[in-house]
Amino acid sequence: MSANPPSIAQLEQAAAQGNEMAMLQLGSRLLNNNPPGTAQCQRGLELLRKAADGGQAASSAQWLLSAFYLHNLSLPDSIPRAVKWLERAVKSRVGLALDRMANLCLRGVGIEYQPERALELLRQLADAGFQHSAWEVGYLTSTLDEVLDAQASATAFARACALGYPLAYYSLGLRFAYGAGVQQDLAFARALLLYADEAGISDAGEAAGELTTGDGLAEPAAKWTARLKQNHATTAALRQQLSGGFIIPAARAAAIDRLEANFANLGHACLTLSEAGRLEVKGDNTEAPPTRPSEWHWLSEQPRVATSSDFLTREERVQILRMVNGAMMTPEQYSAQGVRGGAESQFFNGTGMAFGTADSDTVVRCIERRVSAWTGWDMAAIDPCSVISYKPGQEYRPHVDYYEAQEIAAMGNQIGDYGGQRVITFLMCLQAAERGGETVYPDADVTVTHATGSAMMHYNVLPDGTPDPLSLHHGWPVAAGEKWVLRTTLRENARYRAAIAES
Repeated sequence: MSANPPSIAQLEQAAAQGNEMAMLQLGSRLLNNNPPGTAQCQRGLELLRKAADGGQAASSAQWLLSAFYLHNLSLPDSIPRAVKWLERAVKSRVGLALDRMANLCLRGVGIEYQPERALELLRQLADAGFQHSAWEVGYLTSTLDEVLDAQASATAFARACALGYPLAYYSLGLRFAYGAGVQQDLAFARALLLYADEAGISDAGEAAGELTTGDGLAEPAAKWTARLKQNHATTAALRQQLSGGFIIPAARAAAIDRLEANFANLGHACLTLSEAGRLEVKGDNTEAPPTRPSEWHWLSEQPRVATSSDFLTREERVQILRMVNGAMMTPEQYSAQGVRGGAESQFFNGTGMAFGTADSDTVVRCIERRVSAWTGWDMAAIDPCSVISYKPGQEYRPHVDYYEAQEIAAMGNQIGDYGGQRVITFLMCLQAAERGGETVYPDADVTVTHATGSAMMHYNVLPDGTPDPLSLHHGWPVAAGEKWVLRTTLRENARYRAAIAES
């Protein structure tokens, strides 16, 4: 049986004697047990700052400080402080810090937008065996114009497959189905997609049925599937060597080269090893899969309502739904206890989850950047995305999204939210209901029927900035199936003062 943890008094005594590990433990407890702004919380921060200056506790203290500020962005100067401690934790090679710094580089708020640096940080994590980071390398290089490289994307997904990541089989299967970065091979694509389906990736089975049809595919696809399963089974011990530590090594993990060599030995002509022994996907086709949304289709001038098709890729929809799986809550559970007092619970009876700076991934960030590009909105004034879902009978009763003047003033004074008015509500359909679930503007005779992958936006205000009462809208009850929506709001200003000062 493990020994009892040291008491507060014991930690106090050891910290007073300069014990850095005691400072770390005591500081962490004080942060966890006391609200931000209290004297005890401030003391916890000071203890962690001392521990972060050197010694065996430094890297952990640096990470805890950065995580604290990322979770409390409404505090004064929280964004630059989070960046400061993240930079130090990155130098200490804290894996979590590399991940969050990559995220901030993609967000571009509080730090310069640096997609190339984000990609390099994720590659370092991938070389340490972090499966999702390896997949994110493939996603970024197939999504962002600044780093777009279809063949490099296919290679990254193949390397993530070598690490055994189920989502990577889905993504690589889509590339072989589309012929994106590789020569099209429907049989191999089908095998990859069906393997991902067996591993529980939603949409993989549907994608196989839609994209890999034709005579003579069944037999070669079955052979490839058998090889994929055998490869996964025989590399289990190697993958266990890549459990991932708090501090990641500077050099690529030795087991990765062996895993990639084993995947190359599947025997597919497009899977090769470079002179350096790295897995690569070869092919003449360097075209990326189609990702560009359609132009805005305006449905109404008052309220201003527009829709766009193909705003989200099927890959993005799958990943967002994976991220919220098992984490959805009722409005009473997740509504912010701020000025509005959890007002959403008065109108909505489905479930939801919000993505914060501390828990979003590259997909969320890239979607936010797309929202910014397609609306001309400053990234600093785009609220964090959230997901809401409706089951049959659930609805979002008629409501408006704009704030009253007194709410705006109170938000700044009480919870440090200086974003001002919600100018635009932006909704993206992760999964459309089979029947029902339309967004209806009852006072304007406008109805939007959602299609999977589409986006819609409506202005909550008139061109002069005053609230538009015709923006009253109703999330119609779902009659059959389920409706899943990714949403955000575009604010008048940046939400946090630090972001305003640095934007």
